[in-house]
Amino acid sequence: MDKSLDKGPTAADFEELTILLQNRAFVDYLNIFLCLHVFGQHVLYNFLELEFEFEPPIKNRRHLYMDKREVLRWLCVAERMPKFKKSGLYTEYCLCVLLLDSKFELAGVNLEST
Repeated sequence: MDKSLDKGPTAADFEELTILLQNRAFVDYLNIFLCLHVFGQHVLYNFLELEFEFEPPIKNRRHLYMDKREVLRWLCVAERMPKFKKSGLYTEYCLCVLLLDSKFELAGVNLEST
């Protein structure tokens, strides 16, 4: 296996994910994907608390909390984000963004999404 193709997550990957986690629609679609039954460790991002929750819980003996940066790295390294971006859920999220950003005009009435 060629190790040059086995790149870890870049700073741009972390920045992109950090920005996307501020989008409520993205978080909803990502949480649905991360809780699919194919994954043994379910991860939820709590949008209001700005933290990740795990089911089953992860017991970290050194710390009482998980560092958000470590979780972001794990999500990228575990290839969940690349798989999410290839899924139908991501396509649906992109369509949702386009619909939310669009302006509609119906029978002379201008409807702008907010």
